[in-house]
Amino acid sequence: MIRMYSLNWCLWTVLRLIRFASFSFLPLGSFTLNKVIAGNYDIRYRDLSNGGLSRSEVFALEETATYNGVQYSKITMTLYKVQNGNMRTYSLSETEF
Repeated sequence: MIRMYSLNWCLWTVLRLIRFASFSFLPLGSFTLNKVIAGNYDIRYRDLSNGGLSRSEVFALEETATYNGVQYSKITMTLYKVQNGNMRTYSLSETEF
């Protein structure tokens, strides 16, 4: 199970988490999310083999106006540790998931 959260700052500078999407896919599978609004997000996921819960670092999705229209961020993420990877993961409790 994977959940994507939007991290939005309120007027009072309090961080709010808003669940953006929940989805599942098979091991070694992949998926693509399209038309995601620009903003800061994190991914939270449960490893079904051991029940472990983790989250990604916060990442930004951007949209940039170009001469031909709009260009969107394209991010690829693996949900397992890789040597010399470029994103850290953090353990979660059940309530944080």
